[in-house]
Amino acid sequence: MHPQSGVSGGGGSGTLTTAIATVGGATTGILAPGNQYCTVTSANANFICTLPEANALSIGTIINGFVGANGFELRVQAAQAATAYLNNVTTNVEAAIPANSCFKVTQITALYWRLEVWDLFGSYSPDIIPD
Repeated sequence: MHPQSGVSGGGGSGTLTTAIATVGGATTGILAPGNQYCTVTSANANFICTLPEANALSIGTIINGFVGANGFELRVQAAQAATAYLNNVTTNVEAAIPANSCFKVTQITALYWRLEVWDLFGSYSPDIIPD
């Protein structure tokens, strides 16, 4: 069992949560390390969800999710905006997650997140490049 996820392999166990994207990505827009599977609700594609604060103790954290009718912006924590990476991009980075898509973020190192996105048909979306 990964200490941050609360999930032991297989069996469909884990934490199912809902995040509501916000204008600044705070409060209900923060994805917690225990959000093994998260459904994101967003009023529009410019609303924001933020990743958990990355550190050496949370390496290996994986968050899977889905966003419905409206997409959202995915960002690192504001306190780490100049140091954390999302798909090898840093400094106030955000990635536009399109409507009706599935996503997976994995913390690879103490300050590096890898983002993968698929459409509803299971097609990988390689064009999601943080800016």
